[in-house]
Amino acid sequence: MKRQDIQKLRGEDLFYYFTHEHPDENYRSVVALLPYALMDMEKACDLIEKCVRENKTLITVYPGIENMDTSDMEYIGDIMDGGLYVSDEPYFKERMYLIDDRHEYFSYGSKCAQCQHFDMVGMACKAFPNGIPVKYLSGDAEHTKIDPEQKGNTVFISKI
Repeated sequence: MKRQDIQKLRGEDLFYYFTHEHPDENYRSVVALLPYALMDMEKACDLIEKCVRENKTLITVYPGIENMDTSDMEYIGDIMDGGLYVSDEPYFKERMYLIDDRHEYFSYGSKCAQCQHFDMVGMACKAFPNGIPVKYLSGDAEHTKIDPEQKGNTVFISKI
């Protein structure tokens, strides 16, 4: 795979790179939120150019899920259940607090966030390292018994 020089990309080409080709799938989903937060694709492209030029990072913040000091960040706009910010932290320091596009399931009845094995960044756990099934994230089912689709024998254990 050819390595892309993102310093040479502009506008929609740069936005496309970050939403389709960037190696970090989670960061792709964060960048994809830009047009929704700004309500303007041209402004979204301008902002991603600025982030690349100034080595800044887009960060999602979900109140009630994360306790993060945003006082040193630039607020961009509202996203579903949270806000989008620009941080002076360089992307490559990996100070990102991410959640994938399934985060809305977490917000409505799931006990996953209360489990000792839950990984909020990847919306995964020891039993489901590639992503927790919707039936558990939605709260329709509780993972109190071993699921035939899971890895190992880990089940819900409250961290509270």
